[in-house]
Amino acid sequence: MDLGFRLSAAASLFLLPAAALGLRLGQLQVLRHEALKSRADGEFSRVAEEAAPRADILDRAGRVLARSAPSWSCFVDKAMVKDVDAFAAKLAPALNLPASEIARKTRGAVRFAWLKTKMDAAEVEALKHDGKVAGVGVAPIQERLYPNGDLARGVLGLVGTEGRGLAGAELTLDKRLRGAPRRFQIIRDGAGHAIYKSVADDGRVPDPIRLTIDRNIQYLAEEALRDGAGRHAFKSGILAVQDPRNGEILAMAAWPPNPLKNPLVQDAYEPGSTFKVVTALTSVDELLVKADETFDGEQGKWQVVPGVTITDHEGQGLMTLSQILERSSNIGIAKVVERVGAARFYRMSRALGF
Repeated sequence: MDLGFRLSAAASLFLLPAAALGLRLGQLQVLRHEALKSRADGEFSRVAEEAAPRADILDRAGRVLARSAPSWSCFVDKAMVKDVDAFAAKLAPALNLPASEIARKTRGAVRFAWLKTKMDAAEVEALKHDGKVAGVGVAPIQERLYPNGDLARGVLGLVGTEGRGLAGAELTLDKRLRGAPRRFQIIRDGAGHAIYKSVADDGRVPDPIRLTIDRNIQYLAEEALRDGAGRHAFKSGILAVQDPRNGEILAMAAWPPNPLKNPLVQDAYEPGSTFKVVTALTSVDELLVKADETFDGEQGKWQVVPGVTITDHEGQGLMTLSQILERSSNIGIAKVVERVGAARFYRMSRALGF
């Protein structure tokens, strides 16, 4: 057996394990590449979101009624806590909370629980410096602030802990007020420490929304209700101020104030005497009543049918249509509406947007 053959055989035997290794690497890199990549991404790669600030709400002059500011919330991952009492004792000084409260929240958690919300930057730095405990995390949020206190809170409404509107304009305009969160691609090592972070999506901060409300007029309206409640002890009251030139609402106030409810737009009210204008307008539009024509006010009491009597707060005699509206006569407008009829009244109501 010559030397060359022996060298070839030895080389083949030497390379045989490498060939097997190469086949295995080929299988992993080619055939199972996507499955293994997905598994690794699931274990070491995460997509994190940073809450985007909600849009400012402004009054008609551009003055801020509601805005967002960065804040942080501290949470516990119960699965990573070995000794609840020791955990609570070490964390209490950093969070400025009783250890008993931290222990109670931790024991009551299924997996995660909020320990403290609405933390500022100084508190977060103190937590990082003094409260390095396994199982504690900090989540950035956007806190909703109202610089004018309770002013116009019935109009503005309320935002929940998840950053979504719960009432008022915050709820009605929620989709326009909420921005798109920033998204980060985070890669962690085997110990769970972040070793790489990149911005996957810059998100979107929405444009401010301007209301027709005037902050100063709103203040005067609320003060008038507050003063009236103090003087006359009424249980509830509402007040709206409208610009007669274009119908824009300059103020909407209610007593008692409630950020979860605005009775001016949420409660149902009978139109009452305000709808006398619709009846009168229909009669004029349909040429059913002449300007000098009069209707008998029956001296304040008119029995329409047995058992049904319409009354006025003051007895009236003959009245023109203008006088009926001026005196808000129930009897006079009832006689006009008899001439108008249900069909014409309905058509005019719909034409006016009711």
